[in-house]
Amino acid sequence: MAEAIEETSGYVDKFMGDGIVSIFGMDEPTAVGVTQAMAAIRAMGGLLEPLNLNPREELPHPLGFDIGIHKSAVILGRMGIARKTEVAGRITALGKTVNIASRLEGMTKELGG
Repeated sequence: MAEAIEETSGYVDKFMGDGIVSIFGMDEPTAVGVTQAMAAIRAMGGLLEPLNLNPREELPHPLGFDIGIHKSAVILGRMGIARKTEVAGRITALGKTVNIASRLEGMTKELGG
């Protein structure tokens, strides 16, 4: 899934459990970022189709994914230990927009998404 995000010009911010936080449009107008995010969603959906063909007898339900997406300004910065490591040098997104997207994703589970 991370490759699908990166191939559609997204940036993988972090992995949280089985989830991925990604950022689109960091250096582009908002409309371009939205288009990139939608392309990533389509690409990820396409990746699930072949995965669900093989382990039918091993999984009780097909694999799927839930998405929370929100378009608005965020604070971008580098968080973590102040060392020259890959983790410390990565950009992360902070702010209300990130929280809203997370809540929307959580609501998909409650609503049977």
